[in-house]
Amino acid sequence: MSGETLNFLIADDHPMVRDALASALGQAFARAVFKMAGTLDQAKAALDREPETDALLLDLDMPGMDGLTGLARLRAEHPTVPIVVVSAAREAAVVRRAYEFGASAYIDKSAPLDEIAASGETAAQRLHHQQCIHRRAVKATVLFGKRQAEQAHVGKGRPDFAAEAF
Repeated sequence: MSGETLNFLIADDHPMVRDALASALGQAFARAVFKMAGTLDQAKAALDREPETDALLLDLDMPGMDGLTGLARLRAEHPTVPIVVVSAAREAAVVRRAYEFGASAYIDKSAPLDEIAASGETAAQRLHHQQCIHRRAVKATVLFGKRQAEQAHVGKGRPDFAAEAF
């Protein structure tokens, strides 16, 4: 993974937060490319243009989000893009609901930048593993058909990431 270029979309309505996240992740990933969005509509448009984005870092409290509805909408429209929620909301119920609505990982926005970078690196490694599983499942489905791929349990389910890991 170290030689790959990773394409991140950072969606937050505060430019300083976007820049800080890009800086923190840039320390962890020398070959990272960052696109920025300040609203849900901008994030959706960016994903529509680049559906192969490696990860979306998403603030839950920005224009257009309407609570977790925005997360659910992005998950439904872009099911293969890992979504890492970066939020100041720390309540266990919010974190749990974010996972239920499709988050792949959850990072506390108030964490120090070096901690966010480390969390981002761990999340990216896990998300990379998840993408490899998904690619294998698609390949198996193409080669063997859906029924045989399911019977072989190839790529069944996604790894879930516990909030405590971040």
